[in-house]
Amino acid sequence: MTALFLTPETYDLVAAEARRSYPEECCGFLIGLLDERTDRHVFHVLPAANAAEGDRKKTFAIQASDYIRAERFALAHSATLLGIYHSHPSFPAIPSLRDLAAAQPEFSYLIVSCFPDGIDHARSWRLHDTRPTFIPEMLRLSQTENSKLKTETPMPRLLIPTPLRTYTGGAATFEGPAESVHDLLVSLTEAHPHLRSHLLDEAGQVRSFLRIYLEDTDIDEFEGTRTRLAPDAEVVLVPAIAGGTEIQAGPWVR
Repeated sequence: MTALFLTPETYDLVAAEARRSYPEECCGFLIGLLDERTDRHVFHVLPAANAAEGDRKKTFAIQASDYIRAERFALAHSATLLGIYHSHPSFPAIPSLRDLAAAQPEFSYLIVSCFPDGIDHARSWRLHDTRPTFIPEMLRLSQTENSKLKTETPMPRLLIPTPLRTYTGGAATFEGPAESVHDLLVSLTEAHPHLRSHLLDEAGQVRSFLRIYLEDTDIDEFEGTRTRLAPDAEVVLVPAIAGGTEIQAGPWVR
């Protein structure tokens, strides 16, 4: 079983966000490093606004602009976007069916159970490799310092979301000659054939759970995949991130 390590500072920040947002759900990103055993060490958390259109006491959603900000932050610090945290107000830290519907492979999902008098408990979960269910992940505190994060200047790139990097050999970015978004996607899937079925449907269209952004703007506001690209353009693939406690936990939790 893998483990998710948080420093006392990062855990305290997540807990503070859960208390501040109560009775609504809070949400944000876990950023850090993987070790040789594939354990996850979180050195930074980035809170995000709960953008859910429904009852934010039972659900959360993260805007694409916040996801892009998190992936950029991780890359700029030679780190990895390890997963998502959110709170369950007055509800156990057990994934709901809504959480499962939007779960991404490779991500850790840290859930904090929060009540009016404070934090009750927290648990971490990951999506099973082959079955549509969550499996528990050990949650540990670490004294490792934030200084392990390094800084570097980002370069123009196509940013690949963490859940899809399994199909790119772990590569976080892709660069290729392209005059349009379509050309760039073709080059990407030619370089990483196993990614194609997770990116495009049988008709060759981008799958519904993915959005594509040019810099900070959805390409649907331009010409879709026909949108032309400047030589230094940055294209970002954004998976849907949402969840909530509205539907009770069930057999999708092991």
